Amino acid sequence: MHDLKDPEQEEGKDWTIQLLIKNRNFWVLAGVFALQFCAMMAVLSHITLFASERGWASQAALIFSMYAIPAMLSKIIFGRLVENKLDARLAVSISLLLQGLGIMLIMSANSPYQLAAIIALFGFGGGAALPLSNILFARVFTPRSFGRARGLAQPFIALFQAGGTPLAALLYQSYGNYQMAFWVLTSLLVVAIFLIWFLQLSEPEFKEI
Repeated sequence: MHDLKDPEQEEGKDWTIQLLIKNRNFWVLAGVFALQFCAMMAVLSHITLFASERGWASQAALIFSMYAIPAMLSKIIFGRLVENKLDARLAVSISLLLQGLGIMLIMSANSPYQLAAIIALFGFGGGAALPLSNILFARVFTPRSFGRARGLAQPFIALFQAGGTPLAALLYQSYGNYQMAFWVLTSLLVVAIFLIWFLQLSEPEFKEI
């Protein structure tokens, strides 16, 4: 019968930890999202300090909060775009580009309201990171091994995510301002944009019985 499928076949290949570690796609995805979350955490951790340094301490909370709604919307929009057959690598590249553009524009803000708008742009780009990472890990390593692949990558991603904040702090202390820190964070996103195109995508093959 053609309308019945083996559940294990439907869920796809069973990726062991050993196979994941040896797989290039695994390290491409881990690297891309490690860099994206690194830049995201660093900016969010320092943006209120940056605003206060510019004399906008009273608006710092508003500026920080402008990340939230665009980030929420981007999860829905980018998820729908990928569901509607947009190349997931292109979706990731767009989100990284928007996030990087937001970081580059931070230094040019001339008012707290300009900075709030820039953080909204940054949030729209960065907010897509979580759904896109989940979509790609599930697509590349199949639903059957999604948890194992995502879980194995998480310590690596978390290490970079946690490292972004002290990195920005050290650069601030070294240069006396945030300009170099923001340039370095933007550079990490540029690397991620190139790296995502090393990801090999293929449609899952399900056998009928």
